[in-house]
Amino acid sequence: MLDRLIARSLTALIVSLISGLAAASLIIGYYGLMQLLTGQMTRGGVLIAVSPLLIGISFLLIRNREDLTDQLHC
Repeated sequence: MLDRLIARSLTALIVSLISGLAAASLIIGYYGLMQLLTGQMTRGGVLIAVSPLLIGISFLLIRNREDLTDQLHC
């Protein structure tokens, strides 16, 4: 019973991390684009550069989500 609770909690945590990082990358990317359009090149450029990093982290979590949650079942 406790093992299932821990496994489902870990799965919910990983899914929320994936969705949170994906949403944050979209928000930061669009905000950076708006900064670039208003003429704030440095701030916009940094935000545009951070957005793909968050997407990459989210992609790695998606790709390895089975390995992250299956460690409890071994």
